[in-house]
Amino acid sequence: AFHFNSFNINNSLLRQDTELHFNKPFGRATVHGLGLVGEDHRYFHHVNVNHHVGDGFCDQVFKHVLTDRALSEFSGLVFVKEGAHETISNQLNNNLILSDQARALSRPQLVIDADDVECSHGCIIGQLHPEEIHYIQTRGLTLEEAKGILTFGFAEDMVDKVKAKSVRDELTAIVSQEVSRYTHINV
Repeated sequence: AFHFNSFNINNSLLRQDTELHFNKPFGRATVHGLGLVGEDHRYFHHVNVNHHVGDGFCDQVFKHVLTDRALSEFSGLVFVKEGAHETISNQLNNNLILSDQARALSRPQLVIDADDVECSHGCIIGQLHPEEIHYIQTRGLTLEEAKGILTFGFAEDMVDKVKAKSVRDELTAIVSQEVSRYTHINV
């Protein structure tokens, strides 16, 4: 089994290319990533997953939180080759936009040349929901606190995927600090 967690926390420019090849049956991989991108920073993540044989499993989840004039680009391709039957491969890219100038580009793609597979791909690009913000504020929290809770909640499940507790705890603190900077922006 292969597990990969990627965290981009406010680097000014980052391009990350990930390529996986399933060459033996019953291979398993999880590929997860979180990008917190602000100012005029750029984050490009390109993923290619190639299923050459069947009975493989791959789960990809990438989340981005963008503010200011930040830009993220996710380009993912899952290629299930001829004869790679009974493959399961999922790909998801979720983006939370916290300013009118931030942009998220997403291109999840599937190419399937085999039968009897379970493959999915998807993308969500959105903002914090005003009703959710209001609900949290009715519990006595400020606007910034409400935005912070929702934004941290969006990012937290990616941190929770890290198996090493000491690393997970350190990432939780870093993500929390970075999110608190982002939520002072008018959504």
